[in-house]
Order: sequence, then structure tokens, then C-alpha cells
Amino acid sequence: MTKNFQLVDVVSALKAKANQVRRTVTPRGLATLGVMGAMGAMMVVPEAAMAGTGGAEFEDVWQTLVDWTQGTLGRIIAIGIILVGACVGVVRQSLMTFAVGLAMGMGLYNAPTVVESIMGSTLSHIAAMPATMQFISNGLSLF
Repeated sequence: MTKNFQLVDVVSALKAKANQVRRTVTPRGLATLGVMGAMGAMMVVPEAAMAGTGGAEFEDVWQTLVDWTQGTLGRIIAIGIILVGACVGVVRQSLMTFAVGLAMGMGLYNAPTVVESIMGSTLSHIAAMPATMQFISNGLSLF
């Protein structure tokens, strides 16, 4: 017994199934699927996770900003932030504003070092590592 299908019946059945699937997939589920897909892609392609060493065009700008923040100007601004925090702390009779000012001053001075250590991490010493340590936690080899 064969049943003749018309194109309209097939299209309406597909639309009904698509609506059923659309109701069960939530935006949070789609976001989770996207994040898991990105994580899977990072595990498959570990070379893409290495920091870049290019960008020599911006080296002068970076060095100028480092000189400003860790030089005399940066120290003056950091001390100014700390003093403003201390003065506001005296006015409000709270040590919290002094602590925030102190943290901001220290953060301003140390920001280039933190950025450099995070963004400038490369695998330059990978050859000195034993062969057993040259595997990423997901089991993929670096070589």
C-alpha cells in the first residue's frame, strides 16, 4: 500500500516539526551549545591558543604607555589617587576609600606588567620540558 504525498503535505509536516523543535530549544540552550562548540574547537586546535608575537607597529605606543605609567608621571598619578582616597577616607571616616585608592594606585603602576605577563606568554621554553610534560590536559600533543 503506497501513499502519495504532495509537496504541500511534506512542507507542512516539516514546518510542524521545526516549530516543535523551536519550542524545545531555549536561548540558554543555544548559548550553552555555542560555548561548548567554542571549547571543543579550542581543544582540537591548541596552536591557536598560543599568544601572538607580532604587532611591531604598535611597540612604540606600548612602550610610551609603559613609560608613562611606570615612570615619573605614573608614580605622580598613583600617589595622587592614593592621597585622594586617603582624603575622602578622612572625610567619610572610612578606611574603605583609602583602600580603594591604594588599590587603584598600585593597579595603575603594575598594569603594564600584568598585561605583559598575560598577553606575552609564549612557549619559548617548550624544548626544555620533558616529553611527558609536553601534552595538554586533553591529551593532544604539542608536536
